[in-house]
Amino acid sequence: MKKSSLVIIFLGLAIGCIGQKPISLEGNIWILDSYRTETGLVTVLRDTRITAQFQDGRITGDAGCNSYFSEYTANKGHIEFGPVGVTEMYCSEPEGVMEQELDFLQVLESVEGYVIVSATLELTDAHGDVVLIFTVA
Repeated sequence: MKKSSLVIIFLGLAIGCIGQKPISLEGNIWILDSYRTETGLVTVLRDTRITAQFQDGRITGDAGCNSYFSEYTANKGHIEFGPVGVTEMYCSEPEGVMEQELDFLQVLESVEGYVIVSATLELTDAHGDVVLIFTVA
Protein backbone atom coordinates (compact mmCIF):
# COMPACT_ATOMS: atom_id res chain seq x y z
CA MET A 1 0.00 0.00 0.00
CA LYS A 2 1.33 3.43 -0.86
CA LYS A 3 2.05 6.13 1.68
CA SER A 4 -0.71 8.34 0.29
CA SER A 5 -3.28 5.58 0.86
CA LEU A 6 -2.13 5.15 4.46
CA VAL A 7 -2.36 8.89 5.08
CA ILE A 8 -5.90 8.98 3.69
CA ILE A 9 -6.96 6.04 5.89
CA PHE A 10 -5.40 7.63 8.98
CA LEU A 11 -7.06 10.99 8.28
CA GLY A 12 -10.41 9.26 7.80
CA LEU A 13 -10.08 7.53 11.14
CA ALA A 14 -8.97 10.71 12.90
CA ILE A 15 -11.82 12.77 11.42
CA GLY A 16 -14.30 10.08 12.46
CA CYS A 17 -13.21 10.54 16.08
CA ILE A 18 -13.49 14.34 16.07
CA GLY A 19 -16.42 15.55 18.11
CA GLN A 20 -16.88 12.31 20.02
CA LYS A 21 -16.97 12.90 23.73
CA PRO A 22 -15.04 10.46 25.88
CA ILE A 23 -17.29 8.27 27.99
CA SER A 24 -17.39 9.39 31.59
CA LEU A 25 -18.10 7.54 34.82
CA GLU A 26 -21.13 9.74 35.51
CA GLY A 27 -24.14 10.22 33.31
CA ASN A 28 -24.24 6.67 31.92
CA ILE A 29 -25.94 3.43 32.78
CA TRP A 30 -23.34 0.69 33.08
CA ILE A 31 -24.30 -2.97 32.55
CA LEU A 32 -22.24 -5.63 34.36
CA ASP A 33 -20.67 -8.21 32.04
CA SER A 34 -18.52 -10.13 34.52
CA TYR A 35 -17.34 -10.17 38.12
CA ARG A 36 -14.60 -11.87 40.10
CA THR A 37 -15.26 -14.84 42.34
CA GLU A 38 -12.83 -17.15 44.12
CA THR A 39 -12.48 -19.08 40.86
CA GLY A 40 -11.86 -16.06 38.62
CA LEU A 41 -13.96 -13.79 36.42
CA VAL A 42 -17.41 -15.15 35.64
CA THR A 43 -20.12 -13.79 33.36
CA VAL A 44 -23.44 -12.59 34.68
CA LEU A 45 -26.20 -15.20 34.71
CA ARG A 46 -28.40 -15.34 31.66
CA ASP A 47 -31.70 -13.45 32.07
CA THR A 48 -30.27 -11.21 34.81
CA ARG A 49 -29.16 -7.61 34.61
CA ILE A 50 -26.88 -5.83 37.06
CA THR A 51 -26.50 -2.11 36.53
CA ALA A 52 -24.62 0.86 37.97
CA GLN A 53 -25.35 4.54 37.55
CA PHE A 54 -22.93 7.10 39.00
CA GLN A 55 -24.28 10.60 39.59
CA ASP A 56 -23.31 13.42 41.96
CA GLY A 57 -21.38 11.21 44.37
CA ARG A 58 -24.02 8.45 44.50
CA ILE A 59 -24.13 5.06 42.84
CA THR A 60 -27.48 3.37 42.30
CA GLY A 61 -28.47 0.32 40.35
CA ASP A 62 -30.08 -3.05 40.06
CA ALA A 63 -28.16 -5.93 41.67
CA GLY A 64 -30.07 -8.63 39.81
CA CYS A 65 -33.02 -8.89 42.19
CA ASN A 66 -32.74 -5.91 44.53
CA SER A 67 -31.89 -2.27 44.07
CA TYR A 68 -28.72 -0.97 45.72
CA PHE A 69 -27.25 2.43 46.51
CA SER A 70 -24.19 3.99 48.07
CA GLU A 71 -22.13 7.15 48.14
CA TYR A 72 -18.77 7.26 46.39
CA THR A 73 -15.79 9.51 45.77
CA ALA A 74 -13.68 9.21 42.64
CA ASN A 75 -10.47 10.98 41.69
CA LYS A 76 -7.84 10.15 39.06
CA GLY A 77 -8.62 6.45 38.79
CA HIS A 78 -9.21 5.92 42.51
CA ILE A 79 -12.74 5.25 43.76
CA GLU A 80 -14.09 4.60 47.22
CA PHE A 81 -17.61 3.50 48.17
CA GLY A 82 -19.45 4.09 51.43
CA PRO A 83 -21.68 1.46 53.03
CA VAL A 84 -23.97 -0.16 50.46
CA GLY A 85 -27.71 -0.22 51.10
CA VAL A 86 -29.96 -2.82 49.45
CA THR A 87 -33.70 -3.45 49.25
CA GLU A 88 -34.73 -6.78 50.76
CA MET A 89 -36.65 -8.82 48.19
CA TYR A 90 -36.08 -12.49 47.44
CA CYS A 91 -35.96 -13.78 43.86
CA SER A 92 -36.02 -17.50 43.12
CA GLU A 93 -35.41 -17.27 39.38
CA PRO A 94 -33.24 -17.62 37.56
CA GLU A 95 -31.49 -20.16 39.71
CA GLY A 96 -28.45 -18.62 41.43
CA VAL A 97 -29.58 -14.99 41.15
CA MET A 98 -29.41 -14.36 44.90
CA GLU A 99 -25.91 -15.84 45.16
CA GLN A 100 -24.81 -13.73 42.20
CA GLU A 101 -26.25 -10.63 43.83
CA LEU A 102 -24.43 -11.31 47.09
CA ASP A 103 -21.16 -11.94 45.22
CA PHE A 104 -21.57 -8.71 43.25
CA LEU A 105 -22.28 -6.60 46.34
CA GLN A 106 -19.32 -8.08 48.23
CA VAL A 107 -17.00 -7.43 45.29
CA LEU A 108 -18.32 -3.87 44.93
CA GLU A 109 -17.27 -3.12 48.51
CA SER A 110 -13.69 -4.23 47.69
CA VAL A 111 -13.30 -1.81 44.78
CA GLU A 112 -10.58 0.85 45.02
CA GLY A 113 -9.82 1.81 41.42
CA TYR A 114 -11.36 2.27 38.02
CA VAL A 115 -10.44 2.77 34.39
CA ILE A 116 -12.64 3.49 31.38
CA VAL A 117 -11.42 2.18 28.05
CA SER A 118 -13.70 2.86 25.09
CA ALA A 119 -17.16 1.82 26.34
CA THR A 120 -15.86 -0.47 29.12
CA LEU A 121 -15.59 0.33 32.83
CA GLU A 122 -13.18 -1.85 34.79
CA LEU A 123 -13.27 -1.65 38.58
CA THR A 124 -10.21 -2.95 40.41
CA ASP A 125 -9.34 -4.03 43.93
CA ALA A 126 -6.45 -2.92 46.16
CA HIS A 127 -4.05 -5.17 44.21
CA GLY A 128 -5.07 -3.67 40.88
CA ASP A 129 -6.89 -6.84 39.83
CA VAL A 130 -10.02 -6.31 37.73
CA VAL A 131 -13.02 -7.42 39.80
CA LEU A 132 -15.98 -5.94 37.90
CA ILE A 133 -16.35 -5.28 34.17
CA PHE A 134 -19.21 -3.12 32.89
CA THR A 135 -20.14 -1.83 29.44
CA VAL A 136 -22.07 1.34 28.81
CA ALA A 137 -25.74 0.80 27.92
